[in-house]
Amino acid sequence: MNAVRHPFPIRRDLLLTPREYIKAAGERLDEATSLFRAGIYYSLAIYSGGVSVECVLSALVVYRLGHGAIPIGVESHNLLAYLRYDPLSVGPQSPFLSQLISTNVSAVIRRWNNFIKYLTTNTLTSLYRERELTVTLSNDIEGMRDNAERLLRAAGNIYVRGKRLCRHYGIV
Repeated sequence: MNAVRHPFPIRRDLLLTPREYIKAAGERLDEATSLFRAGIYYSLAIYSGGVSVECVLSALVVYRLGHGAIPIGVESHNLLAYLRYDPLSVGPQSPFLSQLISTNVSAVIRRWNNFIKYLTTNTLTSLYRERELTVTLSNDIEGMRDNAERLLRAAGNIYVRGKRLCRHYGIV
């Protein structure tokens, strides 16, 4: 594989393979779905669903940069850093980027970042109101449920398409 220029310093001590990242993505998505179905853990479902997306993008970054490589900027769990790096252009004119980015990743980015794990449900609900992500619902729990459902739908689409792309390139 030819060396790929990238804007971040690289850590080669992280020895996760793209296959491991994809497997972790599926596990985090399953956990997020279970939390959502429990009906009371919407903020945890949102967090775990976002981690699932981060794992899919990590698989593609590691595929591009080689086994064990991960950009340090991405370690801050900033999904926008992945997109600036463009790990999804793994093939000539890959349709994955245009299919994925337009709605799915933007739905996740608007609802998730690594910092939300520290927020109370009330603070997270207020953040969603500020971002105009909570439609007029009868209470905050319904608003959290709605945001969790939207994020999990997008995360599920990203996972399915990401896994399909990984299969196409022989990653999994």
